[in-house]
Amino acid sequence: MSLYQILDVDEHFQSLEVNVWMVQNWYDEFLDWNPLEYGMINRTIVPYNQIWIPDTYLYNSEELEQKKTESLMNAQLETGYWANDSLGARVQLMFPAIYKLSCRMDVRWFPYDSQNCSFIISSWTHDKKTIDYWPKSHDVNLRNMAKNDEWEVVSFEFVRVEESFKCCDAPWVMLYAYLVIRRKPLYYIINLVIPTSIITIVAVTGFFTPTSSSSERDEKLYLGINTLLTMSVMMLMVCNQMPSTSTYVPLMSWYYIGIIFVIVVGTLLATIVLAIHGQKHYNRPLSSVTRKLIYNRIVEFLILSPPTSLIDLWTEFGVISEQRLSTDQIDPLLLQSIDPASNMPPTPRVFFGSLSSELSDLQYTYTYTARLATITRQYTAQAKQRERRYNQNRMKQDTSHARNVKRQKMSRRVALEWEFLANVLDRILLTTFCGFTFAENLTLHSLSAKLNRMVNGSCRRTPSRKSTIFKNDLLTSSFGIFSVICRFNKNCFIGT
Repeated sequence: MSLYQILDVDEHFQSLEVNVWMVQNWYDEFLDWNPLEYGMINRTIVPYNQIWIPDTYLYNSEELEQKKTESLMNAQLETGYWANDSLGARVQLMFPAIYKLSCRMDVRWFPYDSQNCSFIISSWTHDKKTIDYWPKSHDVNLRNMAKNDEWEVVSFEFVRVEESFKCCDAPWVMLYAYLVIRRKPLYYIINLVIPTSIITIVAVTGFFTPTSSSSERDEKLYLGINTLLTMSVMMLMVCNQMPSTSTYVPLMSWYYIGIIFVIVVGTLLATIVLAIHGQKHYNRPLSSVTRKLIYNRIVEFLILSPPTSLIDLWTEFGVISEQRLSTDQIDPLLLQSIDPASNMPPTPRVFFGSLSSELSDLQYTYTYTARLATITRQYTAQAKQRERRYNQNRMKQDTSHARNVKRQKMSRRVALEWEFLANVLDRILLTTFCGFTFAENLTLHSLSAKLNRMVNGSCRRTPSRKSTIFKNDLLTSSFGIFSVICRFNKNCFIGT
């Protein structure tokens, strides 16, 4: 028997359709003749309905009428006179067939799944005493098979099993042909896995979206809801290709459930972050404990640094101590221009007007630019110190203007504190969910190599003699062709 083509693998209806070329060989002692009496005719061709043929039947076929699946034609007869073994004439019946059989699909590892379908052949009315089946070869011929774009044939083998039934004393000889096929996952990776991963990453990065022009962040909720709807539609597309089962949850379903869980939790946490961000309207400053949690060296180094305007306001209100540069850290050119009495640098026009001439001795442009940037940064820090001292002196004055300025700066400080807290939470959630999404995708793809090794090691297993007719050995699905040699009487041989 030869497998020519895998026509269809229907996971939803759990069926397999294949095109096979089948050959049956047997000996018929009532058809033998003496070639010397018939003009040395050793071989001839006769219509199949003019001779006896065995009632070989596919037990798990979905088509009950055999004429719809097998195209029986003529049979070839070869005399057994010269063999002189009393077996009779050798009969060979070759015909093409399209078989559609039921096969229990196991798609728990979809799209990295492999299926094993059993093709069960035997006589429907004759037990071992009358017809004995033997495979001529344990491997089905695959040399003429047309390649399938979705499935790859791993193995296709025959196993002979004798089974006993309550109806009969003698056992029945069953031929099991196990076809193991592996799905090619590239189509599903390109059209399902990668788009889902990209959409999830886009949704997760919604935690990092900046505030809008109105200082609101409602677009984060819209992004999460739209992504959730997209994931639901893609999950329905996957469910339409898989059988309805409550025995297990497929790998792809777990993947989409995990992605939907990430998006749902992310949208819920985005709502909480929006509520935290909205606390700035109530003009309540952060507590000292919360401020210490979000403003420390660990958060500043690993997560996010507070804006400069917030640092200045905290310094003016005495929340944090003023950070001053030591004399060793200040550039010598800036240090010599600082007034010893006020400890303040000169005005920018005076200081930077003479700075270019003093730096002209530097030979390299990079060195000149780097030192100029350092001096500018240090000068700005010194100038801010002078401005903060001036503002603190003004706010100490008990005037209506000073109170208004202090009230406005307090409102600005409260708004910046709550916005900074929301931004820190956004960064933490962004890192957490991106790590979870990456781990989930990595776990999904790492299973493919492991599953391939499992299938290659288990697809060669010999089935148990006690296996039932409709039992599948491994993961399920698919089948093929075979040839059978049988003898009408005691000893029979079967080949592919």
